[in-house]
Amino acid sequence: MSLCARIVEQIAKGLARTEHSLRLEQAVVGLDMLDELRLQRIVASALGEAGWGVLREVPYPTPPRRNAIRSERHRCDFVLTPEPAQRVLDAVEAARIMDEMRATLFADLAPSPCAGRSVVDPRDATWIELKTTGQFTCRDGVGGPNRAFSSELVRGPAIDIRKLAADARIERGLAIVIFFATDGQTARHGFFEAVHRILNAGVPVVSTEFSLLPIADRIGNSVCAIAGMGLRHQQATG
Repeated sequence: MSLCARIVEQIAKGLARTEHSLRLEQAVVGLDMLDELRLQRIVASALGEAGWGVLREVPYPTPPRRNAIRSERHRCDFVLTPEPAQRVLDAVEAARIMDEMRATLFADLAPSPCAGRSVVDPRDATWIELKTTGQFTCRDGVGGPNRAFSSELVRGPAIDIRKLAADARIERGLAIVIFFATDGQTARHGFFEAVHRILNAGVPVVSTEFSLLPIADRIGNSVCAIAGMGLRHQQATG
């Protein structure tokens, strides 16, 4: 099973558990009515259960300039490390720390910020950007049709893949989309039409994965789709 397929499958398991819990609770709010932050927490928990380390809001490894402050840098929604309790090497922070150590009398005694098994090279991590949308969405507590649904399925992943591909230190990158639709046929058609348009635009996608699960229809959606698009870099790294 490919990395993209494993990640999509694991996210689907976490969302299915949440949907099951909401049904048992007879909750008024459904899976498709949760805000993006709540969905991100479900995704993070599901990925952590698979044994990966899960980091949130990690700065992209290659900044626009060496001395860029953290707030100026793009951040990735999720970064997976091979093992829990690991962190990704941040070259900017490492350089800053080394500069500070060189200014002290104890520079020769200070350990390298890059040392140890707890630090992972960005190329060995998996960088994931997540987008959510739906054919029907909830705004101000009221469900209704989302007229931007088709364009959001294309625009969000395309921007994310290009952003990931632009960073030479990212070799494993995925754009994940969680979206809701009236039925499975509509979800599949919408996703594969989006992939077709994204590829035609020259976005470097090498693989796609798709998973579907039923949800209780509260605002017009009856399925939740989890779709993944992998970077072309993955082909070179196996």
